[in-house]
Amino acid sequence: MKAIIGYVSFALLAYVAFLAVTFPADRAYAMLQDKMPPGVHLYELHGSVWHGGAGAAQIGRYRLAPLHWEYRPAGLLSGRVDVKVSFDSGPSHASAIIGLSRDGDIRFSDVDVNTPAGELVKLLQLPIVQLKGNITAKLAGLTVEDRRLTSLDGTLTWAGAQVTRPRNFSLGGLEADFKTDGGVVKGTLRDKGGPLQLQGLVTVKADGSYRVNARLENRDPNQAALTRFLHQIGRPGPGGRVIVNYSGKIPPLPVGM
Repeated sequence: MKAIIGYVSFALLAYVAFLAVTFPADRAYAMLQDKMPPGVHLYELHGSVWHGGAGAAQIGRYRLAPLHWEYRPAGLLSGRVDVKVSFDSGPSHASAIIGLSRDGDIRFSDVDVNTPAGELVKLLQLPIVQLKGNITAKLAGLTVEDRRLTSLDGTLTWAGAQVTRPRNFSLGGLEADFKTDGGVVKGTLRDKGGPLQLQGLVTVKADGSYRVNARLENRDPNQAALTRFLHQIGRPGPGGRVIVNYSGKIPPLPVGM
């Protein structure tokens, strides 16, 4: 009897796995469309729930096309549903493994993003700002628990950084290295050559409280607009440097993000 039950259980599990692998993505989306976060829409779906894609994904005002996904069953061993997601939308491309736990916590791993700075401005809906250059993110991990950032490990780079509105000035290359130590996210800010000299530290605690301490200096005397900008965000210090000290608390992410 135990052998029969074992065979039946295995057959049922195999059938469920078969359904997951082959169930069409467009039918699954039609069933779950009313449960999607506000402002998120998928178009021209193909493939299955396990491995498929969409001709385009609309997230608010931002359009990603095309979008691909691949279910990673190994995440179940850690109590998560893991999906590898990637898109290549003209000048921007990104990929990451997104893991969702039972209690709603989200973990991003193997994050690789490359996008023009102007595309990021569109995504963040900042109409009064125009940026140039290229932004890359290579993150081993990023975790959001209870709608707050609790871990961040990796590097963000802004190459050829330039602000063209509301004022026009160049910054050069900028980089931020993040690691999580004892539940605190710590970031090191530096320049990689160019008009802006930057040295700084960032800390973010699990409760959302943050602190930014940095020293900035304009290496290019011909960029008066950059000097004025630095004096607006910090206080003059010795040797022409500007001291920046900010602290506060980051609000929880909106529900549905």
